[in-house]
Amino acid sequence: MEEVLQVFGQFAVGLENLDIDSASVARSNLLNRVSTCDLFLQRNEKDPFLKRLITGNEIWILYENITHKRS
Repeated sequence: MEEVLQVFGQFAVGLENLDIDSASVARSNLLNRVSTCDLFLQRNEKDPFLKRLITGNEIWILYENITHKRS
């Protein structure tokens, strides 16, 4: 997990860029968030589900664009 945090640091993505108080976020909570993001990215390599996610406000909608073959 430390290497993932270092990579995020290289892209200037850290607690200072979030709109939450960095002192209130426990290190274990941060590691859990990074771990979850890492799992999503690994899953996305196998099945690109992130392209099918639509976010609107607080609601996430996962859609499938199913094409039907003519018989």
